[in-house]
Amino acid sequence: MKKLLVVVFCMLVPFTMAFAQKTDGVHLFQNFFNDAVVAGNPYGEAGLTYGSYDGFSTITGGVQGGLPIGEKLELNVGVHYLNWSYDDNDVDSQGGLADPYVGLRYELTPGPTRFAVGGYATLPVGSEDIGQGHLNFGAFGAVRHKLEAFTLTGTVGINFYEYTDYELDMDTFEVEETTEHDNYLTLGAGLIYPMNKNLALVGEWVLKTEMDYMMLSGGVDYNMGNVRYRGGLGLGLDDGAPDLMIMASYLLQF
Repeated sequence: MKKLLVVVFCMLVPFTMAFAQKTDGVHLFQNFFNDAVVAGNPYGEAGLTYGSYDGFSTITGGVQGGLPIGEKLELNVGVHYLNWSYDDNDVDSQGGLADPYVGLRYELTPGPTRFAVGGYATLPVGSEDIGQGHLNFGAFGAVRHKLEAFTLTGTVGINFYEYTDYELDMDTFEVEETTEHDNYLTLGAGLIYPMNKNLALVGEWVLKTEMDYMMLSGGVDYNMGNVRYRGGLGLGLDDGAPDLMIMASYLLQF
């Protein structure tokens, strides 16, 4: 039995090595924009994400994509609708526009090891009913390194965000609203493993400090030429992340 496994492994290695160089078009799931590859052509993705938390759940739907500006610079935009549903029937669900995302990514080095830096901001036009309407911004660095059988990815970023704090004035019994600012780091590591010329597996680990957010996810990216069908599953490892996340999307390369 062991000899058979060795033979099968030796037969698969050449095919895996041949497909390992075809991962540039495979996007990450959690760090979709915080990546090291600048696309050669415009692309757009439409998708849905379901997140289950302790006491409530969320559904996010929208579109996001990128537009290359030259060979090394890419403009990124994302617009989403977010809905919150609570397990308590006495609490009404809330939904609305999330703050749109606008970012830039610049590739520093091409080749087997790619480095890129980028920055982003969210436009404060989202619905306050779901905690949006804030100007958030940040910067990141990302790397992709191709090995013979798979591609490794890494991301580190710093994020600055606004939030609304509510405080009860005990003299007037009125609730005072104040806008506060804070920051956190994003750390991410991933692996893209091409199963064949069409199908790739994508594994990711993402940590957001100061937010008790840690998630491990796995997904598939199926390439049909200019169209990619993508689906993933995420498991929360900390209180700030959803216990379960389901992601499904359709990506079109123009």
